[in-house]
Amino acid sequence: MMSHTILYIDEMRKGNYKIFLEHVFSQLPTPFRWSQVDEEILKQHSQELLEIANDLAETYCTVMSNTNIEFFRNQECTEFVKNWWTNYVQGSNNDMYWVKLGIMALELFNKNVGVAVLTSLPTQLSATAFGIIIKAS
Repeated sequence: MMSHTILYIDEMRKGNYKIFLEHVFSQLPTPFRWSQVDEEILKQHSQELLEIANDLAETYCTVMSNTNIEFFRNQECTEFVKNWWTNYVQGSNNDMYWVKLGIMALELFNKNVGVAVLTSLPTQLSATAFGIIIKAS
């Protein structure tokens, strides 16, 4: 396990999720950081966005597999992405969102996936979701 992962796990065991999440979020370019507008859009369209979770997970994991960029295999990938997307869509309006996000990020770190993937995952999944919604229209 990587040394920074051990640091994060130790801090999270103490109940300090903030150090890990701040590290991850500090890697995001300013335009990609969470904003009030994001929260409003997710609230407004949450049902539709939750309904595409299965298709989104299948599409994303298939693309990652076809490009030989797999962090999880088969069902494990789709389950992870579906859970991540559901958590993302349900929003940051409760403390459990941040706890779940931290746990999911640590799962990726445990697979030797770096911060770059964590910071690009929301953009990649949002773009894929947009494509699915447009195609369905």
